[in-house]
Amino acid sequence: MQTDKPRRSSPKRGSLAGRSSIANTPLADAPSPGNEPERLYELFMQTPAMIAVSRGPKLVYEFANPMWLQVVGKTSDVIGKPLLEVFPELRGQPIYDILMKVYKHGEPYIGNEVLVKLDTNNDGKPQDVYFNFIYKITFCDKMVFNFLCGH
Repeated sequence: MQTDKPRRSSPKRGSLAGRSSIANTPLADAPSPGNEPERLYELFMQTPAMIAVSRGPKLVYEFANPMWLQVVGKTSDVIGKPLLEVFPELRGQPIYDILMKVYKHGEPYIGNEVLVKLDTNNDGKPQDVYFNFIYKITFCDKMVFNFLCGH
């Protein structure tokens, strides 16, 4: 796995109140197979960490939880749209190259304090934001998904 060393500290870096965790569930409380997709969806929606899922070479968003949407300054309108339509300011930034390399080669990437110039206010003025994240490819039902989880 690739990792990224801290670049520098900044009070403007992306920060979240919590980190995701998964607790052991007693067998008696385990979900039945029939409702597992709904339970996972609810878990991801309530997780206090940024989670977004995209698919295909254009990285079309298929899922984004409220924490991710809040931090990047977007709404659920991003679902069904490709990365560069949602974030045109990423073109030419190192983060875009990282995302494409993971998509093409399948090797996960762990980013630590990665600088991204992001238009979080949707005013055409990208700001410096720092993220800690894991970006990886996930295979499900013969389809390839790109999974981003950050805090």
